[in-house]
Amino acid sequence: MEKNDFIKYCKILLRSVSVNIEEQTSNCSNILILKSLNLPDFITFIEEQKEIMFFFHYDKDTVYLIKDRETFNPPIYYNDGDLFLEESSNFLLIELALWISTKSKNTYSCHKFDYLKIRDYFPIWIRYDYCLHTLRINESLSSFFIRKRDIKITFVAPTKLILNKILMDLAIANEKQKSLSNTYNKEKILDNKKVILQIDETIVKQDIELNELIEKWIVLLSSSAINKIKTKLSTSLTKETFSQNESLSKAELKEKADLLYNNLYINKIIIDKKFINIHFLSQNLFPDYIINCIVNTKLSIKEYYLEPNV
Repeated sequence: MEKNDFIKYCKILLRSVSVNIEEQTSNCSNILILKSLNLPDFITFIEEQKEIMFFFHYDKDTVYLIKDRETFNPPIYYNDGDLFLEESSNFLLIELALWISTKSKNTYSCHKFDYLKIRDYFPIWIRYDYCLHTLRINESLSSFFIRKRDIKITFVAPTKLILNKILMDLAIANEKQKSLSNTYNKEKILDNKKVILQIDETIVKQDIELNELIEKWIVLLSSSAINKIKTKLSTSLTKETFSQNESLSKAELKEKADLLYNNLYINKIIIDKKFINIHFLSQNLFPDYIINCIVNTKLSIKEYYLEPNV
């Protein structure tokens, strides 16, 4: 693998954890580029003159050796001197991708998949002989997946919006999504619209507690509180959607955020004791999606993501 390709693929992978490669490391070998990142709980290095030993934190018993740290794509040896791989770049990229898949907030794993369809969507193939995992990259979306043989695939993306686009394009069913088994539904007028309040009856013991929990959230969700949530959500979602479009000015971004704010409305609220999931809809801007907005009792947005509105 050429040095420019290795650096390019590293940058794509690292976008999912908001880490950048410093320009001054571009002339370093592949192992020293990884060392310069100082990623927590990833890799430990033991340096001796021209040699460098290292191990990954998930497997501290296996120590690898690179005899020439100045060569860009050097062979890797086991600590006892036996050759492991003639070239190291693909191995290091896969290990980096595995670490990122455990740290990124925007991941989705599944066990049932059409590999041929998924493969074509991620055309860049990274592998090495006898490898347990395969890495494939979609450069245009700055996204990738890690495949563990035929057992599991984990998709990783820089944003939730891109992750949801991937899942929609590949028609991947959400295995994690569970319907509420025993739900209580109640209609209320919020923000001048009829809203469905939904609560899992198993989280409360009596009807009195259920009604008290609903009323607690209704009191918190005043018109001004809803407006603040909509403002933060529309601003964040607009930045995430259009931040890579360098042709847009700050004024144009604000205009799009205002447009989304005015188009957002609440369709459903799923209530829990410590948080609620507000389902916003935007018929003009996101007609095919539900915008999930997780809010705590202080009305701070803890998480938001899009899911297909089926």
